[in-house]
Amino acid sequence: MLLGAVIFSHGQGFNKRYKINLPSALGSAIVEKDNKFYTVSLVSDSIPNFRACISFNSFDDTGKVLVSKIFRVTGAYSVEPRNNLIQTNDNGFANAGYIYRDTINKDEALLTKYDSTGEVVWYKTFGSGVANSQFFVFQDLIQTDDMGFLAVGSVQRNTFRGSIVVLKTDSLGNEQWRKFYNHQYWSLTGTGIYKSDSGYIVTGLDDNYPLGTLEDKVYPYMMEIDTAGNVLWKWFYTANDKTAVTYTGIRADDGGYILSGYKIVGQQSGGGDTYKKLLVMKIDSNKNVLWQQTVGNFTDKDSFTYERMGKAVLDSMGNITVCGTTKFIRGGTFYENAGFVTKLNTSGVIKWSKYYYLTNDTIPVAVGWNEFNGIVANTDRGYTLVGETTDGFNGGAGQQLWLVRVDSNGCVQENYCSGSKPVGIEDIRLPPIEAKVYPNPASNRLNIDYVLPDGKTEGMVELYDVHGRVVKKVQVMSAIGKEEINISDWENGIYHYRFICVHCNTLSGKVVIIK
Repeated sequence: MLLGAVIFSHGQGFNKRYKINLPSALGSAIVEKDNKFYTVSLVSDSIPNFRACISFNSFDDTGKVLVSKIFRVTGAYSVEPRNNLIQTNDNGFANAGYIYRDTINKDEALLTKYDSTGEVVWYKTFGSGVANSQFFVFQDLIQTDDMGFLAVGSVQRNTFRGSIVVLKTDSLGNEQWRKFYNHQYWSLTGTGIYKSDSGYIVTGLDDNYPLGTLEDKVYPYMMEIDTAGNVLWKWFYTANDKTAVTYTGIRADDGGYILSGYKIVGQQSGGGDTYKKLLVMKIDSNKNVLWQQTVGNFTDKDSFTYERMGKAVLDSMGNITVCGTTKFIRGGTFYENAGFVTKLNTSGVIKWSKYYYLTNDTIPVAVGWNEFNGIVANTDRGYTLVGETTDGFNGGAGQQLWLVRVDSNGCVQENYCSGSKPVGIEDIRLPPIEAKVYPNPASNRLNIDYVLPDGKTEGMVELYDVHGRVVKKVQVMSAIGKEEINISDWENGIYHYRFICVHCNTLSGKVVIIK
């Protein structure tokens, strides 16, 4: 055992993937509560013309699945969480993200409130409020002292520029105010928000196109706003690096600020992919950079580069722990990916940096994608991480929800601190709906004989045309029954249907109408 390692006081370390009964899943964010872990994930939908939805899951301290629920928005082609999930003052949870409606070709910001069991209490969507804007996305949120919410994100201002948006709601998600933060020439992106003594700290990216040039430089950006959204000060990092991106902002115990992300430090020979290093910065209360630490080692032949960054956390001892994805290089070619975790002390000194994967003890070529997106500091001083894993780039099992629990030294098990084989594969299965839809093809009437899972007495049948537009909804109010739908005035063509009920596996299919 490494010196200073903490033995798990609750449960054991684990490295597991979970098969959700939808095509793929990507773990986005995680929180810990009462020795249980709660996650939100982006999952591919099995319904035609519906690309993605959200899965809310909970696990015990051994990684056993306790709850699995699916959240969709009717009429939305895609419903996506970002890398955030917070506990609320009523013992529930909240998440911010966005939806995409292909009928209007626009993203709308999304705020979702869950109860303590992961049931959706309410959700709200928000248009950009900017003419001709194609996107409005929330990236992070906090709960305010009045039980409302404050979400930060980005909105497209014009073809090349974006603005940071901060939006305040009441406890039910009703908008109270929003503020846009612009620069005349630069594009600003909001990535994080947390409370400060005078209001809130907003972190993000400053995408700088200097006048008269085409060179793109991205800098870490930070500002403080008061409780009404008024700017108290702004700060951005003015290094000579072409790109230095920050994804996470943390309030330091001494009143300073911690930012984490990456720096682009090179490019593969011949103009290939870029090389990145992990970047962690400490800024004092006067906005002076006290230190910055980079992690990464590369050549054009055999090494690794940091590919994507997840969240960072500050533990009870003041240590900073960051997660994300590395990309390994073999003979000058980018191959496999592994999840990484790096831990630094309060002075920026690296305590350890490890990678994790779900294949073999020796990483083979092209094993697939292993990525961490969220991290939580556990009460036992260890960490639990959420992300995605695949069995291979092509022809594998697709993206699967990935959960890894390690001790304070990054060990999944005592004396086992590098890449780890899976200790189990869990299936997240929802009870199925049984139904027969006939005749098919149909002309005048469509019959649906159904049986809901045990304990279920309500459901909904939805039918869509080939463009994803809802053409009919039928509410069912019994566990077993038959519905008859008059389709005599419907146009010929292919229609998709889905049969849904709360906490059930959605049944979907298609029917042809020929007159």
